[in-house]
Amino acid sequence: MGKVSFPESEREELTSLRAELKSERKKKFDEKGKQVRLDQLERKEHNYERSQGNLKAVTAVGLAPSVEVVQQITSKLLDAGAEVDVKAGGKQTTKIEAPSGPLIMDSRWREIEGGQSYLVTVIFKSPKGG
Repeated sequence: MGKVSFPESEREELTSLRAELKSERKKKFDEKGKQVRLDQLERKEHNYERSQGNLKAVTAVGLAPSVEVVQQITSKLLDAGAEVDVKAGGKQTTKIEAPSGPLIMDSRWREIEGGQSYLVTVIFKSPKGG
């Protein structure tokens, strides 16, 4: 929640690579190294934006990103993982009551070796638009 970084130097590099692609009117680079770097930076930007969105949702419902709140979220997610049916898509929605309304957690799970479920992604939402 809000801890993923995306340094300005990488943001500028991503902007430059996107501009170069746009100027050449292509969807992908012919040069593998540039395409790999563009893909890496786009994933990093996506992770940063999701992290910031999750933090915004948590604070919008009146929770602080504290150790206690993280433990509460983790506990709820572990409970959800124990109940999720990965063979039916592995999606689970869980809520935590908070001072300004519920924190909604949409999670996606996959099965790993031994039939265990693992958390692939989680997106926090608030009824207040966070």
